[in-house]
Amino acid sequence: MKNTVETLINLFTVHEGKISILLFHKKDDPYKGYWMLPTSIVRNNETIEENMMNCLERSFPHHTITLTQNEVYSDLDRNPDNRVIGVSYVGLVDAKTIELSSQDGRMEMEWFDITMLPKLAYDHARVIGDGVHYLRKKFKETSTLTELYPSDFTLPELQHIYEIIFNKQIDRRNFRKKFIRFGLIEETGDIVKGSTGRPAKLYRFKDDIEKEELF
Repeated sequence: MKNTVETLINLFTVHEGKISILLFHKKDDPYKGYWMLPTSIVRNNETIEENMMNCLERSFPHHTITLTQNEVYSDLDRNPDNRVIGVSYVGLVDAKTIELSSQDGRMEMEWFDITMLPKLAYDHARVIGDGVHYLRKKFKETSTLTELYPSDFTLPELQHIYEIIFNKQIDRRNFRKKFIRFGLIEETGDIVKGSTGRPAKLYRFKDDIEKEELF
């Protein structure tokens, strides 16, 4: 049996206040009607890294997205038709700069909250689970934050994302002190006026922040 290699792309973002992952709607068999990660079969004339970059370019032309290799999947039954070995990559993007569109008329793309995923094709539930685990490790580093929040944010908004990723409540005062102590953020001078309570201050990450372990 011939072995085939594919790349699997876990692309995460903050979408509508939730940690979300990009999925494609599959409109043909097998798994017709299910959702799946962006994938691409590696051709004989390209490396795995080149294939991954070409897959990104087809979906998001003219955007620079950095991905990191995460896991390799080689279970014999992960594809019902062929022996397919999967190599997964994980990346973070700012959803505001990415425009989703259909890809050659066959598949539609959509952001899904990682806590409310649809029916997933193949072993992509496992791949996404491993991607989320990797994301938890990444969120302990300050460099990850600027990838998700290149523009302004509130501290409650940022804390909410951390609580989703680590699946636990975080003390508001300690969270605020940690970011101020590390010198990561600065006030923009603007506020967000909510329906109730005190208006929330808007912050941004400072330029050239040093890499630190946050949690």
